[in-house]
Amino acid sequence: MINATQIRPGMIIVYEKDLYRVSSVNHLTPGNKRGFMQTKMKNLRTGVGTERKFRSEDRLEQAMLETRMMQYLYHEGDLHTFMDTENYEQTSLAAEEIGDLLFYLLPNQVVEIEFFEGKPVGISPPSTVDLEVVETEPSLKGATASAS
Repeated sequence: MINATQIRPGMIIVYEKDLYRVSSVNHLTPGNKRGFMQTKMKNLRTGVGTERKFRSEDRLEQAMLETRMMQYLYHEGDLHTFMDTENYEQTSLAAEEIGDLLFYLLPNQVVEIEFFEGKPVGISPPSTVDLEVVETEPSLKGATASAS
């Protein structure tokens, strides 16, 4: 259990028996009232975003996640398959669960996948990715940010 003042963006907490990923946190102290933490969170099961206010003394449960290194293998339709690098177990994730990281995944790339009670709940990109620019618009003379 953690205090509401210990919530940080990126944390996954258990709130009302559901998992939520915290996207932003603001500590507010209005006038002569007690301070509170205003958070924006996303439900990992339904994908619905919500805003909640927690008093500074509120206690919340931080989800205990297991992190596994997994290799991206292939995609079939909307499902993307990953293989555990230790025990060769395969897991499939839908494109919605991967999000924008999907554009940066390369075959055989190793990524971190977070599991909660045996189910994947998040994916972390590698720190660097080598990509090649395939196509770009031709440059125009005088087309700069400072040109007017």
